[in-house]
Amino acid sequence: GECLHDLQVAEDGSLAVAVFGDRKKKLVIQLMIMRKDTIIYDSKMLDEKFKSFSWNHETGFLGVVTVNLETKEHKHPKYDATFFKLNTDSDKNRMQEIGKDFKKPTSRILLANNSTYFALVNTDEGCPNKGALELGMFVTKEKGKLGFEVIKSGMTMPYMEHASYDPTGRFLLTTGGNTYIVWSAYGELLLKDNTTERLQQIRWRPHPKLSSAAEQARIAADYEKFGAAYKQRDLVYLEQFEKQKNAEKYAMRESFLEYVRVKRTRWADLRGRRK
Repeated sequence: GECLHDLQVAEDGSLAVAVFGDRKKKLVIQLMIMRKDTIIYDSKMLDEKFKSFSWNHETGFLGVVTVNLETKEHKHPKYDATFFKLNTDSDKNRMQEIGKDFKKPTSRILLANNSTYFALVNTDEGCPNKGALELGMFVTKEKGKLGFEVIKSGMTMPYMEHASYDPTGRFLLTTGGNTYIVWSAYGELLLKDNTTERLQQIRWRPHPKLSSAAEQARIAADYEKFGAAYKQRDLVYLEQFEKQKNAEKYAMRESFLEYVRVKRTRWADLRGRRK
């Protein structure tokens, strides 16, 4: 029979997404759009074993993590992350597949509320990859096609137990034991501190509402257009951030090479004394 893995319903009750395994052991992601007197269905099928599922009701981004087929027999397999964008107003392709990231040590997807950033994390108890962390962002490519890019990979926070974005999606919080770290969406370590006792629970403060209800409704009605300007700013900042990091790496390289040159010159100057 069928096995339901997860079911999530939007706050207004207009949408629901179910993830389940069918009789042929296929993984099915089913979108249900509730209209006045009918329910519109759309679905995607993956030939992989389910691991986890994430859906941001506000932005329409959806992510599914499955066990990588080539490593499924391993004691600690790798995972594939598949991203979708829901287009509920469209008559076709209501679940647009954005892309897939293969063979990752991370087992869960976090989707930021600003429709720009995502994180791949692993908090599985007993897994040697526990603490793995990767950060990425959704981008618009040629002809308006959606895609994604990994901003920073290979990050690790040993013993990570919790990870969550703040309400703005600009910062990521990770915790483990009595340590908590705040990262920027680009992977900069902004704050690291310890508490005297083991952390049991930690949450972001709700983001204060700075606009009126009417203004919020206007933004929600045209969210894609409203967010485009801010996404462009993020891309500019990311480009500047990468240039800065590359400049720092170049300066470190030049400093090291200068150090080597000085040592080699001194070694040559002292050659006569060593005889």
